[in-house]
Amino acid sequence: MKDEGKSKRDLLLELSTLREEISKLKTLKNELLETRELHQTLADRSPIGVYVLQNGAFQYMNPQFKASTGFTEADLLGKDSLSIVHPADRASVRENAVRMLRGKRTAPYEFRSVTKDGRVRWILGTVISIPFRGKPAVLGNYMDITDQKEAGEKLEDLEALEASILDALPVAVVGLRERGVIFANRAVEAVFGWKPEELIGKNTRVLYRSEEEYEEIGRHFYPVLEKQRTYSEEFPCRHRDGRDIICMVSTSRIGDSLTGKSIVATYEDITERKRAEAALRESEGRLSSIIQGSPIPTFVVGRDHRVTHWNRSLEELSGLAAKDIIGTTEHWRAFYSQERPCMADLLVDGEPGKVSHWYTGKYQKSKLIEDAYEATDFFPTLGTEGKWLRVTAATIRDTAGHIVGAVETLEDITDEKKAEEGLKESESRLRAILEGSPTPTVVIDKNHQVIVWNRAMEELSAIRASEVLHTDQQWMIFYNEKRPLMADLLVDENMDEVKEIPQWYAGKYVRSRLLRDAYEATDYSTVREKWLHFTSAAVRDTSGNIFGAVETMTDISPLKQAEEELKKSLEKVQKAMTGTVEAMAVIVETRDPYTAGHQHQVAKISRLIAEEMKLPQERVEALQMAAYIHDIGKIYVPAEILSKPGKLSEVELNIIRIHPQVAYDILKTIEFPWPIADIIYQHHERLNGTGYPRGLKNSDICLESRILAVVDVFESMASHRPYRPTLGLERAIHELTQNRGILYDPVVVDTLLKLVEEKKIEVA
Repeated sequence: MKDEGKSKRDLLLELSTLREEISKLKTLKNELLETRELHQTLADRSPIGVYVLQNGAFQYMNPQFKASTGFTEADLLGKDSLSIVHPADRASVRENAVRMLRGKRTAPYEFRSVTKDGRVRWILGTVISIPFRGKPAVLGNYMDITDQKEAGEKLEDLEALEASILDALPVAVVGLRERGVIFANRAVEAVFGWKPEELIGKNTRVLYRSEEEYEEIGRHFYPVLEKQRTYSEEFPCRHRDGRDIICMVSTSRIGDSLTGKSIVATYEDITERKRAEAALRESEGRLSSIIQGSPIPTFVVGRDHRVTHWNRSLEELSGLAAKDIIGTTEHWRAFYSQERPCMADLLVDGEPGKVSHWYTGKYQKSKLIEDAYEATDFFPTLGTEGKWLRVTAATIRDTAGHIVGAVETLEDITDEKKAEEGLKESESRLRAILEGSPTPTVVIDKNHQVIVWNRAMEELSAIRASEVLHTDQQWMIFYNEKRPLMADLLVDENMDEVKEIPQWYAGKYVRSRLLRDAYEATDYSTVREKWLHFTSAAVRDTSGNIFGAVETMTDISPLKQAEEELKKSLEKVQKAMTGTVEAMAVIVETRDPYTAGHQHQVAKISRLIAEEMKLPQERVEALQMAAYIHDIGKIYVPAEILSKPGKLSEVELNIIRIHPQVAYDILKTIEFPWPIADIIYQHHERLNGTGYPRGLKNSDICLESRILAVVDVFESMASHRPYRPTLGLERAIHELTQNRGILYDPVVVDTLLKLVEEKKIEVA
């Protein structure tokens, strides 16, 4: 064999090589033992739990694993590794471990573990394949992340809360880095019109009106934020829609230095507030001007009782200059010799109840102004002899209703007080005059209470003054039951339109021609069995306000009796006149039998027209009497001319035309109670001046004559005559209609035609 032939040298060389290999193996064994000891040491001292599994059962666990789970080696060795996993997570743990062992997952996975004492802990785990004791095994890492998990959840909750708070803020909040927007809350849309997601990533230049202002705000804010953490300032900005707005910009740097210009900025839109402030300043300026220019002495105190306004009128009244009083609490010096509260001070303190203490018997709550009081008092220190003042004080409140001050106005009523004293003296004298007056007189006040019932009234009414004074029984003068006298109506009513008088005194009263606000009436008192004429007048104060009424009585029974006797005499005279007129009419008709009945018919129609036109009764009577004898002048005209059937000559016409003059000459000397002569004299005149005998025109012709003219023509044409047949109703109407407003009065013509149409006028 070849080996047998080895030399000693070869054997020694092989032996030396074997020794080296044995030495290497020993070294390797020692290194392996050291490595195992190192691994064991690392595993035992690791802050992370380490365990080894074979066939899914625990074979090894380090101290940290046991500390984390609370189990001992005796509890876990040989046990299924999933026994300590929360039942709900076992499937996902198995799936994630398999995927990681197969190289399909590299990231650690989270799951819940249950400790020996039943606590649930969150674990971050990883697994790898290793040999253990000569067999395949799984090395697992087991990190308890419960505290971190809870801290993370708290951080997420805190971040969510912070986000909610930021979104709930009514001001725009943006996070900036190098003037670029990295965060924006929802309010940026309300303030600027940008949605948060649209604004993020943009430069803040979009929030300002110009490049210059963008640079200017940077120069304002960043140098200040280098020295201090926060800074605020009003600054003009621009809305996305192009509107200019004013914002209160508040900034705070992030961190201890301004590295990267990282800041948080808030933008509050104060445009409306600034406008309101400007309007308020303008309003306060106007108010101050109004107070200063007011002729009413006025001062204003603030919540601290310091004077804010002291106008020129009050300077003049008090003798104290505004510069010496404004800003102080010494306004009392204007009114009192020693310090005490003014009414404004009591109201500004919210103590109106104390007004009664300081102004006992001199004050009242204002009827016109809420939270206001009025008082009247004498101030001996004002002027040389003291002054009477009417004081009005009212609170000043803000929009929330809180008292912020009080205003007090003062009216010098010294002259008014003197006038009142004079008035009282005058009233006393007037009362004495009324009491001694021979004219029965009653005076009532605004409340209908009798304040004067003089001796003459006592005698007239047989009622003593003591029975009616300070009562409302004045009606007993006239009536058996209570009802208003005219004086009562004047006290209650507006004198420009006294509506109630016609209800109680219809047809019995007239407005006085001598006295203002006065009415006169005549009535019969069944209680007194007398005719009384009374005059009632309103009584006014110096301001023109009605504060009472006076009524005077006159017994006119003797005058009424004389009137009745005169009336009877007049009726007798009127009958005699009527008889005379009728006799004249008969004479005319006897003289001219062809016109018999014409004058009676004209009188009848004329009366109907006058009544339709609402003429007064005495004018109706005058017209009727004139119509009865309107042709009396024809007694001068020869009978053959009056009854001539053919056309009259010019001479005959001239004879006819003088009959109005003849009538006037006959009647003018007779003392009729009516202007009969003038009415008949004008009844042949025409509106255009073509009539006779004088050629009068329009309104120069009296109305009664204009009526008589229309009726005379109408009746003459429409009626039958013995010397000619009737011309007919249509012919008569045509004549009047054609010459309406030319020859004949249009109103009279229209009235006659209306009565004809209504068949109230008929002709033979």
